[in-house]
Amino acid sequence: MIIDELDAKLDLTSQTLISILINKVSTYHDIFGINSSIAKVFYEHIKKQDEARKFLNVEIPITAIQIGQTFDGKELTKHIITRARAQFVDERLMKSMDVMLAGINTNDKQIKLHLIRSLTTSSFNCLISLVICTQIEAKLYKAFIFDANPAKDEYVFENIIDPDYKYKFPLELERYYAKDKRKLLNILCKKILTTSESDNSLHQQQRLSSTPHYLSSQYLFGSSLTDELAVFDFTSAAVNQQQNDLNKSLTNSLSDNSSTNLINQKKLDDNDRPALIEGSDDEIGSEFIDMEMDELNLHPCMIPMVCLLKHMETNGIIPINDHISDMSSWMICMYKKFSNPLISFNIKLFLMRLIIDTHTIFKPYARYWLTSIIHMCNQMFENSSEGLNTFIIDTIVILLSWHKQAIPSELDSIAIQRFIEYLFSNCSHRNVIVMKSNLDLIKKLIECWKERIHAPTLILYKLISEPDLKSKQNAFSLSLIEILLANDILPYYVPPTPTGNLPSVTTNSILTTITNDLTEDKFNETIFKNMKNTYRNIYAAADEVIGMLLNIKKLKHETNQRLLEELNLILKWHNSQRLSDTYVTCIYSIQKHYPLIFDKTVMNKLIFGLKKMYGDIKIECLESLIANITEFDSAYLELRARGILDILIHKDFGIRGIALHLLYKLLAKLTHEQLYEIAQILYVDGPNEWQIWTLEIYKCIYDYITNYLTKEIKTSIRSLSEMFYHHVGEQLLELLSSKNEYIRVNCRNFWV
Repeated sequence: MIIDELDAKLDLTSQTLISILINKVSTYHDIFGINSSIAKVFYEHIKKQDEARKFLNVEIPITAIQIGQTFDGKELTKHIITRARAQFVDERLMKSMDVMLAGINTNDKQIKLHLIRSLTTSSFNCLISLVICTQIEAKLYKAFIFDANPAKDEYVFENIIDPDYKYKFPLELERYYAKDKRKLLNILCKKILTTSESDNSLHQQQRLSSTPHYLSSQYLFGSSLTDELAVFDFTSAAVNQQQNDLNKSLTNSLSDNSSTNLINQKKLDDNDRPALIEGSDDEIGSEFIDMEMDELNLHPCMIPMVCLLKHMETNGIIPINDHISDMSSWMICMYKKFSNPLISFNIKLFLMRLIIDTHTIFKPYARYWLTSIIHMCNQMFENSSEGLNTFIIDTIVILLSWHKQAIPSELDSIAIQRFIEYLFSNCSHRNVIVMKSNLDLIKKLIECWKERIHAPTLILYKLISEPDLKSKQNAFSLSLIEILLANDILPYYVPPTPTGNLPSVTTNSILTTITNDLTEDKFNETIFKNMKNTYRNIYAAADEVIGMLLNIKKLKHETNQRLLEELNLILKWHNSQRLSDTYVTCIYSIQKHYPLIFDKTVMNKLIFGLKKMYGDIKIECLESLIANITEFDSAYLELRARGILDILIHKDFGIRGIALHLLYKLLAKLTHEQLYEIAQILYVDGPNEWQIWTLEIYKCIYDYITNYLTKEIKTSIRSLSEMFYHHVGEQLLELLSSKNEYIRVNCRNFWV
């Protein structure tokens, strides 16, 4: 009866067509489908009897099934494979139905088209199930599942994927942003970004030390999200700690033997945290795959395809090697389909989701896939105005996880530039936390690909051109500029004129309103305007951007004259408005990246105004003085007159630590009495940063007394020196019992 159902011919004009289609779909799905226990038990039984037959040299009745003229004991498998493959590669059935029902829009038509598509997908899944159960050679997987001959009207993915369906991907996964916990948990929280267990701590420290320096003050969203954002930094060991806190939302497990059974188990805890995508997790075993259940993963053929590839990997049909040079024949078929510009875009989406779900299989071949994936992303941006959705984010995360294997080549410069322009244009979001995660994604992309990236100047100019000085809109664009500058990429870039048939790099959705006469001075002038913004987080971010820009141009041996002239005008404007707070913030922000801005004129203004400053502005003033305080004559006397010693007994240990750092820089210029004056005020209790600078000051003072004052002949200071010496020594001995291990070890090494 099963064979009869498979052999039944379809008459599209028959009144019983729907019934026949339902019977065929049920046969493929329920008897031989990927989730069918019947097929599994059947082939396990056949395998055991085949082993018994070889051992006993006798015939087993179940192997005597004969279909057709020949008999070799495999007729049933061959017959079903032949029927299943013929069913899903044949496009004529769908075309004929479309022609017959053209111009008709009824429920009956929709039912028939849906059943024909279901017949194709169920036969495809049936074939996957049988191939997994019976085949072990890669060439047979390629021939049965991945290969097709269009000249004979044979197609694979064209028949199982509806080219007219509009897939929708959310811009954010709302349930991953718990406002009460302020956890930044979205689609980026993937296991693929974790460091491997083989990475030793030294290697991680080396990678951390090479991380670009970004705006330390987190102007855009504040610094409270720093810990949560560690999950996006796959150069950081903190990601391992963060990932241990993530629970799985939907688990699909492969069976031990054939990896054909996927068990969906929903595990949503009270925090509703996201699922991991894939990776070896010691807690759940290496055979688990966690998938985000979007529309593509819910396609009836996606899970069987994932099972197929993982089965091939587990059983050695796919070679496991990170240094493989050429793609396997089955992957070549898939690559040709994916890179073909004429195929339906939905097929590319399906294949890309498959790559995401099984990214470790494709990772060794990253250099082949990068260009086509970038083109697919550009095409997705062109076809949609929704912005940076979760599918694009997943795709970019995969590209980032492959960055050690391959980055785009110089030949892809135009496609990369378009890609960057689209990202910059679409990364904004009404949800601040989502927008911050998008910025982090762009930051990591630029870090990994900065050799191939140029600034999308026109996009940045458009984003930063909000003229309203009472608006916060430009905070986002300033963050984009600082990401570029932190990676030594100047924000103003003029692309070369295209040659031959290459089109110019444009992004029509945003560049149509931008004039073509944009110059570097005009671009920089727009940044300077943000330094007059009324909001501190805007003008402070603009100040740091200018400081970074000055520093990068200096390192690149480019002139800074125009920038410095404009900067002096802005600083004079702040003085003329009697905005001492904004003036201090400007100097503080700029000097962090460009200390040369700090001349004696600026130094005098800050020191003489220190007495009138309070709170954060006073802290910024003190921090600004640290870098160049030694160049100021009589610095200690001026600071003492303005209450620097009073700060050392302030109840806020934060400002105390900064004052200690400032005095530490002046120690070499201080007299014996001045050192004793400072030592009398200091005490060892306090937080770590306070104790660290106290230790350093006491160490310097102790060495100073030991090397010089103990040799003094003058009796006038000998008694003071001895008292001084004993006081400092006692304080250093007390630091040996500090709760901070670093301070204890440092102090112990000093005494040794």
